[in-house]
Amino acid sequence: MATRWITGVPAALLVATTAAAVAADTSRTLLQRIEIDHFKLPRPAHVSKPLRLWATWYHVYLADAAPAGVPLPDVAGKPLSPPILGHDWCLAALQGVISIRAADGSRQTYTYESTEETEAVDCARQFPHGGPWTRAAGRSRFGVSRGPFGDGAGDYQIVPFRTLAVDTNEFPLGTVFFIPAARGLEIRLHSGRKVRHDGYFFASDRGGGIKENHVDVFVGNLQHNPFPSFVSSTPGRTFEAYIVTDERVRPHLQRLHKID
Repeated sequence: MATRWITGVPAALLVATTAAAVAADTSRTLLQRIEIDHFKLPRPAHVSKPLRLWATWYHVYLADAAPAGVPLPDVAGKPLSPPILGHDWCLAALQGVISIRAADGSRQTYTYESTEETEAVDCARQFPHGGPWTRAAGRSRFGVSRGPFGDGAGDYQIVPFRTLAVDTNEFPLGTVFFIPAARGLEIRLHSGRKVRHDGYFFASDRGGGIKENHVDVFVGNLQHNPFPSFVSSTPGRTFEAYIVTDERVRPHLQRLHKID
């Protein structure tokens, strides 16, 4: 079927642009909420029995539009974004969230939504030694993010240095974790402000490769691991964590992640 164009632009992309404009208003409000997080929550009054977890980390993949590339498709397979190179496309599917800089310098964030039957990009060709993830990556579908750093599962956004992607068969969305090894670590926030982390994280995302006691720590736009004290890429190195139900803590993290 021929693509329908309006004033030289694919009609589907015009619809996506409108969706992006609406999402931008929500994103600005949510960003303001993120930027006033003080990271000064008290030590938990009550905790669960200690858990042994292992962690990896994920981030927003940054890419530039490329005229000869392929746009991200939405769940219906229609073009959602400016075109990007196949290499960037596949890494966006791997990370689950991508920020694309358009030709005019503006940026928009997109989040993985689903895996469909039709392949948009051959990621096995892009990454011949990439392993099993490449088989499904090229069938990924995306949505315009409402959160400034991307959307999690349910009605949650993902928040740098706070969000954990978890196996929701083990830990329900909304679970609050206290990780002692993170408390007191200095981090630089998106705004440039430096804080000492209070050790609390929130389950607002899930991942296909996140199983059992494996969690994935979201670090925003950083391209490196800011938590070397406990984040490891193998299950052989575990760390201690606790589930927290402290009402001095939970509402703050719930509000921080909630999209409303």
